[in-house]
Amino acid sequence: MDRAVIEAVGATVTEPLLTVKEVARILSVPVKRVYELDIPAVRLSTRSLRWRMSDVQQWIERRIKR
Repeated sequence: MDRAVIEAVGATVTEPLLTVKEVARILSVPVKRVYELDIPAVRLSTRSLRWRMSDVQQWIERRIKR
């Protein structure tokens, strides 16, 4: 969505959304595994999910053993 459309609807862009393939690449896991993880996702439609990078990063941080 280009900035003109975003401004027209009064929305703001906080961060780009990641596809399942991008999240899988970041985590080094198969695509199927991403759907099994408890990472909050944004549902764009009945068949389309996206993830915020900040949610993926927080998910990783919660799993770091200290």
